[in-house]
Amino acid sequence: MAEMRKKAARSAAVVLAAAMVVGTLAGCGAKDQGSEATSNRTEDGTGFKDYSEGFPEEVTIQIPVYDRAYEGWDPTDNYYTNWVQTEFGDKYNINVEYVAIGRTTEVQDYMQMIAAQTAPDIIMSYDMPQAVNYYNKGSNELFQP
Repeated sequence: MAEMRKKAARSAAVVLAAAMVVGTLAGCGAKDQGSEATSNRTEDGTGFKDYSEGFPEEVTIQIPVYDRAYEGWDPTDNYYTNWVQTEFGDKYNINVEYVAIGRTTEVQDYMQMIAAQTAPDIIMSYDMPQAVNYYNKGSNELFQP
């Protein structure tokens, strides 16, 4: 019985090693025929465009901010939101828009915006199961082509 297990283990190891070798050789022999993966490559070959100097045209992103209903406080226009726009948005040609989310009505606000397909580009939540629920309810569909 032990001899049979050793023989099966050796056979499995040989099969796995052979599959790895074939996979490696197949990858080395691939020809570049302008596939989609290579057509998006930049001059440095990373596949990512360099936006470190900013976007060529203005881009708008929407970010939620909690509205805690403090009297006289505008959660979408204050020192901090203006600082982010100045230090990040203006630097990279990004218009940062803030969407007020009620702290006590967070789930309801997000669910309504997801249903109406008006959810902000970034959704933040302290509750991981609820964040997964947002995803399952369609927040990911907003970004699908």
